[in-house]
Amino acid sequence: MKKPFVAIVDDDSGFAAYLRTFLSLRGYEARTYTRGDELLASMKQGEAPDAILLDVM
Repeated sequence: MKKPFVAIVDDDSGFAAYLRTFLSLRGYEARTYTRGDELLASMKQGEAPDAILLDVM
């Protein structure tokens, strides 16, 4: 069974790494992006996440 894929978009790399570790230890595939356009480029390549955690300021 494929792990649920969670995309994390946050310009704070330390916090993004914390979330990635937290989710990975709970069975999720978590990837981090520092900008939204990076996530969009990934999605255009067919890597659509099941959920997105987005830091908006």
